[in-house]
Amino acid sequence: MSAKSGRYWLTSAFFTVSDRLAVQVMGMGTVMILLRHFADRPETYGVWAMYLMIGSFIEVSRNGLIQSALIKFLGGASEETYRSVVTSSAVLNLIFTGIVGSLIMVCAPWLAQLVKAPGLDVLIRIYVLTNVLLLPMVQFNFLQQANLNFKGILLANLVRQGLFFGFIVATVTMGRRLELINLAWAQAGIAVLASAVSWWSAKPYLRYNLLPDLVWVQRLARYGFYTFGTNLSTMLYKTIDRFMLGILLPTQAAAMQAVALFDPAMRITNVMEIPIQSMASITFPQSAKRMAEEGLGAVKHLYEKSVGTVLALLMPICLVVLLFPETFIIMLAGRSEAFRGAAAILQVTILYTLFVPYGRQFGIVMDTIGKPSFNFAFVLAGALSNIVSNYFFIREFGVIGAAYGTLLTLGLKFIAQQFILYHYMKIRPLRPLLYSLAFYAKAANIAWSVVRNPSSWRHLLSK
Repeated sequence: MSAKSGRYWLTSAFFTVSDRLAVQVMGMGTVMILLRHFADRPETYGVWAMYLMIGSFIEVSRNGLIQSALIKFLGGASEETYRSVVTSSAVLNLIFTGIVGSLIMVCAPWLAQLVKAPGLDVLIRIYVLTNVLLLPMVQFNFLQQANLNFKGILLANLVRQGLFFGFIVATVTMGRRLELINLAWAQAGIAVLASAVSWWSAKPYLRYNLLPDLVWVQRLARYGFYTFGTNLSTMLYKTIDRFMLGILLPTQAAAMQAVALFDPAMRITNVMEIPIQSMASITFPQSAKRMAEEGLGAVKHLYEKSVGTVLALLMPICLVVLLFPETFIIMLAGRSEAFRGAAAILQVTILYTLFVPYGRQFGIVMDTIGKPSFNFAFVLAGALSNIVSNYFFIREFGVIGAAYGTLLTLGLKFIAQQFILYHYMKIRPLRPLLYSLAFYAKAANIAWSVVRNPSSWRHLLSK
């Protein structure tokens, strides 16, 4: 590894991991306060959890449509092409935001009734405004990522998550009662500040045309369509368990209490995705570059090494969570009986994370080699399968059946993906485990060398 390449990976890893970690820490802090505040009315927290899932649906879908195409076509682009791509991407983002905002405004009452979440329609209407105010932030963040600069993304997300956490802390400290509608309006106001910070960081990269190039708008949309569908299906796949609980359980109270019970387990499980998301953010620009410069062999090596490194980080933590699930639930939600049953759910959901690195990097490989339709098809099939498996498992086992159904679907999807990877790139599923072992060996070597010679750590990391 060259010194320049080593610096890229270390710097990028620092900012992306810091970003994910900071967002998760403040998010977990927010959840800890909310779970304790709503312990006497868990069904209210269930409505909030449902609202956040809908917001995540929209944001992740937009990422798929805009982000991947922008990163791909800005890599190595001429100045004229750069301006056309940046302008057309912003227009496409605006179109998406307008269409989605209109749709969810119309569907809000129906959706609130379907999942038995009273007041959800009002929260969704506020989110339409929040989504518009967030548009500059996400566009500027994508632009910075395309230019391999992750510092500004960290700052914008710190503002967005940190101020919201501060608002909740201040409200509770003053002894005031938290209301869901006030939380939603706070998010809308903070979106303005986060967008301003992101704009300031992205100014060096803001080169655009006065008018969009419709050819580029169509080209970006075509490329991003499959990634958009993939991300949408992924979110459906990841949240269908809680949506199905809302739909299948007989009463409003039972449905929202089940969602509230499931949420702490998923929050802890999602923390485990920090290294997965960070590795994906770093890997995709490099994967696209290596595909162009070195071919399939380089992409195969990058896949195996990325998955192996993430698994090496995840496996020890998974083991600890499996052995002591109640400790983690108590740390997050307190000792309220309303959330005590989440420990058994956590022991199942934590196993999800062992499959996720394979699936995330599979998507990157398919996008890189020009087959985004494969990834889209797999994720869509997984989402549809998850609906079926959740339906039967929830009816048979109740709340925890949602976790069983999702775990089964993950396992089946993993097997199918490995067949595809072997067919196109001769990637074997056990190869990443060799990199995991190599990671442990290198970590032990670094630790021992640093103990003997504290100044040696930089040289070792650059190898």
